[in-house]
Order: sequence, then C-alpha cells, then structure tokens
Amino acid sequence: MPQHNYDACAATVGDHIGDLGYLKHDSSIEPLGFELVTHPMDYRFAVERFPWPLLERLTELGCRSDHSVGIHVHVSRDGFDSAAHIFRWAKLIYRNESQTVALARRRSSYAVFSPIARERVKHTAKDDLRRYGMNRYQAINPHPRKSLEVRVFAGSLDPQQVQAALAFVAASVEYSRTLTSTDVVRHGGWEWERFTTWVSQRGQYAPLRAEMEALACAC
Repeated sequence: MPQHNYDACAATVGDHIGDLGYLKHDSSIEPLGFELVTHPMDYRFAVERFPWPLLERLTELGCRSDHSVGIHVHVSRDGFDSAAHIFRWAKLIYRNESQTVALARRRSSYAVFSPIARERVKHTAKDDLRRYGMNRYQAINPHPRKSLEVRVFAGSLDPQQVQAALAFVAASVEYSRTLTSTDVVRHGGWEWERFTTWVSQRGQYAPLRAEMEALACAC
C-alpha cells in the first residue's frame, strides 16, 4: 500500500471491521502492509455480516493483494462429524489438485500439495501430530490445535474471489459430510464434476459457482 496512506488504510479497516477482526503484521508483507484476521464465524454469517464494501474502499486507497500473499481459511475440527469426515474432505481437495489450484489462482510454496501430506491424510483426520513429519506450508495445514487451515488461495480485494474462497471450504465440508463408500466407489463421489454439480444446485454458494465459471474450472 502507499506509504502515505498506511495510517488511513489501517483506520479504515478499524472503522469497518469493528469487533469482527483485527490487524496484524506478517513477515510476508513487510515492510509496509498488514494482515486482516477475522474472529471465528460461519460461512453464512461471513457473507451476510462481513463489511464487504471495505475491500473496495481499500482498493480506492491504493491497497493491493495478489498471489504473493494468501487467504488462509480455518475450519474448526468441531465442524466435522468424525475423523472419517475429515478424511473424505481432505481427499476431495487433494484428489482435485489441478482444479483447486485453478480456483485458488496460484500455486505456492507456502501451500504445497505434498505427496506426503496426501498419503498421511488419515493422520490429519485423527489429529495424530506425532506422525505428520511435515511443516505447516501444506495445502491443508494440520498443525493448528483445533482447526485445519486451507492455505491455497491467492490474496485478493475482490469480494467475489474472497467469498468464493470461503464458499469452497464451507461447501467442500458439507459436500463430504454425507459421502459414503458407495458414493465414492460407484458414483465418483470424489470427482470434481460431481462436486461442482452439487455446488451449482445450492444458491448459498453462488460466489463459488461464479468464480468457477469465470476461471473455467466449473467441471
């Protein structure tokens, strides 16, 4: 962001965000920049209550965000039904690497689709930290104490792109919640086309569908 506007930008965030979040420094955006961190909220609350005009205002003030930084979305482990649910969800993402990367608008060394991470999804699901043998720079970071961190998305000040990142995490969790072994083996339950069809039938994920279509990764 422009140096002369740093204080104005920070004050603008404070005016808009209220008690929904806070600003912090991050080494990846030094020497002049800040990271906006929100407090926990579900997808519907975020879409309805986050002050989305803030992003346009920051753009007007000269702020920018791009693929060199990321949108990190945490999902609570308590939001899953079981370890098996976490396993199904993580497999969905890792098995659709190319489509997820296209949707994320970047491939990053800070959000790697590691073969080791993919092989150890069952340990991620069971929260078996002793057996990870991985750093946190994975597409799905398993190390936070009570959440799983999806790190793949490029930074953005475009509301649709940010909402699509939130929607992807929320939709993939809900889609995988009721998947059965029969769905996976006989009906392609982990296939991207099956997932995108499911998304298209649910209006609450409209930002995700729109972004998939814009990036040609809707099927």
